[in-house]
Amino acid sequence: MKVIVFQMSRVSCLVSRVENPPQVDTEITRRLSGNMIGKNTLENRQACLSYLDNTMDGSGRPGMQPDEHYYTSDYYHYNITNISSSGASKPARKEGGSGRSGGMGRGRICGEGLALVGSKNFYQSPIPESPFHPNHSIRWEFDTTELLKRPDVMNQPPKIITWVKKPRHIPDLPEPVRLRVCPEMPCRVTSNTSFQEQSSALLWAGELMTETEPPRRSHPDQVFVFHDLEPPRSSWVCSSTFRLDPWKSAFNWTMHYRFDADILSLHGLVVKRRRPVKRNYTDILARKTKFAAWAVSSVIDQSRRKEFAAMLQKYISIDIFGESSAHRCPRDQDDLCFQTFSRDYKFYLGFESSLAKDYISEKFFRYLNLDTVLVARGSNEYKFHAPQNIFINTADFATVKDLADYLLHLDKHPEEYLEILKAKDEYEVLFEDYPLRYGDGQVFFMHYQYEATAFCEMCRRLWNLDSYRQTIPDIRKWVDKELCYEATDLH
Repeated sequence: MKVIVFQMSRVSCLVSRVENPPQVDTEITRRLSGNMIGKNTLENRQACLSYLDNTMDGSGRPGMQPDEHYYTSDYYHYNITNISSSGASKPARKEGGSGRSGGMGRGRICGEGLALVGSKNFYQSPIPESPFHPNHSIRWEFDTTELLKRPDVMNQPPKIITWVKKPRHIPDLPEPVRLRVCPEMPCRVTSNTSFQEQSSALLWAGELMTETEPPRRSHPDQVFVFHDLEPPRSSWVCSSTFRLDPWKSAFNWTMHYRFDADILSLHGLVVKRRRPVKRNYTDILARKTKFAAWAVSSVIDQSRRKEFAAMLQKYISIDIFGESSAHRCPRDQDDLCFQTFSRDYKFYLGFESSLAKDYISEKFFRYLNLDTVLVARGSNEYKFHAPQNIFINTADFATVKDLADYLLHLDKHPEEYLEILKAKDEYEVLFEDYPLRYGDGQVFFMHYQYEATAFCEMCRRLWNLDSYRQTIPDIRKWVDKELCYEATDLH
């Protein structure tokens, strides 16, 4: 099995916990998997030191070694290593392999604030022939230094990427800003369409498109990108203007959750921790007094998840959180809800509102980090994102009753339940927090996404455009190839 190992460095300020810390403008190299990588220019070192001293008592994050570094601006390096995979199975479940990556990894990127990120191993399916598109971002088969080592690129003005129609979780960007994960790369992103003429790439969120025809390209190399992270439901597929004839062959690239997209963009990534977490699992289990929780925040139910939950509720206890239920979980109070689920409940039901090939929303990635066992129901392609022994997939059971019987089995056999929690603690999930705010700054909704790395891939493509020139013949056919499908597990 191939696992991609990358070094994420935070460049705008670095702190080295070594006896003789490096000074500003010193070049740092680090060895990872036998390869020398990670050369960075250091800035604002004192600000970083002050932050660490004030927030971490100068000791750093748990488990870090004296020679490890802290960063405050994201930058990735990558290399590939081969490791072995192992299978795992669970009682009363259909046959199916699972894989586990080895190596190092820890960290989380937040939309606001400082984060520490070290080397990471991405989990990938142990299937010998990977189904992944050869170019998309999840594989990380490129090094950002591919561009950074090219004087012909670095001496040029940065390429501008403009959101013409942005998703609502993307903040307003009146001026072009550096890319969040790879700020050293020569690209900037903005949502100010006054930069449209000079932009190298224009992006449209397909679900929200209202333009009846595409704009005139300001230059022959300007790339039009179709972006969407929501499954193609009839509620918007038929009404969005990308279906109009003028848009048919207007787009050059797709930026999407589907594996056949040109640029892969996901809601999260499961990574291997650098070292195991040491916790008292007996105490964790002792605090749990309730069986299963389910938070329903959307009226959309194309997947018929409410029917599935009602069938499951005949056999087990489920506390439902939502606008019309006795238990409330407002989206502006996510942290409080997560604490409740993590502390009190043995299981959390992560049921997708829509079923579409490759579609896995934040429900899977966000709840996988909690101290509860996630029961996932969706497109049944979780194996490409996470080891199968760290969550429960409803598709592994022939009937709803079989699923309920297994959950009741785990409830009566705490040692087996804790094995899932322990296995899960070998991993953690990377995602970004996008708080949506009212005019007074109050958060009314939290969105979780892992989209920043996709822009690094886009930047790389823009600076190597001759290798990626194309026109999508019919964007409608591309979208319709994987429309939402009906549930077949309601029995």
